[in-house]
Amino acid sequence: MKRIRLLFLVILTSIVGCVYATGSDEDVFNVKSFGAIGDGVALDTKALQDDIDACHSNSGGTVWVPQGRYQIGTLRMKSNVTLSLDYGAHLLASQDLADYDTDLRVAAEGGRTCLIYAEDATNIAFQGLGVIDGRGTRQAFPREVDGKRRDRPRLMRLMNCDGLTFSGLTYTNPASWGFHLIECRNIRFEAVTIQFRNNNVNNDGIDLDGCENVLIKNCDINSGDDAICLKGTTDKLCSNFVVRGCKVSSGTAALKFGTSSCGGFKDIKVTNCYFYDCPQGAIKLLQVDGGCYGVGAGETRNYDHGYPWARCRGCRIGKHQDYVPRWRHRKGC
Repeated sequence: MKRIRLLFLVILTSIVGCVYATGSDEDVFNVKSFGAIGDGVALDTKALQDDIDACHSNSGGTVWVPQGRYQIGTLRMKSNVTLSLDYGAHLLASQDLADYDTDLRVAAEGGRTCLIYAEDATNIAFQGLGVIDGRGTRQAFPREVDGKRRDRPRLMRLMNCDGLTFSGLTYTNPASWGFHLIECRNIRFEAVTIQFRNNNVNNDGIDLDGCENVLIKNCDINSGDDAICLKGTTDKLCSNFVVRGCKVSSGTAALKFGTSSCGGFKDIKVTNCYFYDCPQGAIKLLQVDGGCYGVGAGETRNYDHGYPWARCRGCRIGKHQDYVPRWRHRKGC
């Protein structure tokens, strides 16, 4: 067995080497060349950010993260940059809030801080066989301190971006939500592993607010809160979504529409998925703010959940029964 594993790693290393060999040296930016240490102790934020900025200034390319443990605060991704993590490469989120940027664009929901951020960018990719670890434990990022809410960084927040690709990486342990994509277009998640269960509170998997042209394919998602969550905090529709061939578990629901639903949801297709261990239901529809639904689900297996479908109009599930909905009606739904 050890020989088989060793042979696999040798072949894998050869494949990765061939991938990099297909591009010129000018297109690949090794974070080690920018001063990254990768020992899990030193703060490597500046080295990685300098690498990203240089790659962007070069009209794009690949930021290459070789094997190592790189502790970072907020990174700002730029257009035409691919962040590629080798097998054995870990990006470790700092557990010190001082290492997170606060001068970021305000989101309609949640705080400002996050580990990876981008706005108004195009053609960004995250790929490889490495791990991005939010290290967002309850001890490091408690929900409240002395009775007051404390900011807890999201793993990733991307706003008004076009052309986003997520492939192959493993994402773990955010302090709050995992992925928060706001009014982004042309998004592809493929063969991604998301492990957010039993970490902190509000550990959503993928939150998509007013996004369009989205493919989520062959992913393994295990989240503490809603696993795949479509939102509409503005009048912008979530439209043209395909969720296919995914294995999904959640502490609440596998696939949720709402709770914010002003914009509505149109042309959403779910096929050949396995939803399991979802106590609030496999698919949850919360039409709190109005909006509309156009959802089709076929060949999807559901096991060990509270119920296959749940729907709520005009109020939020749980303690917020006095919530006043902002009813909207969108023509053409």
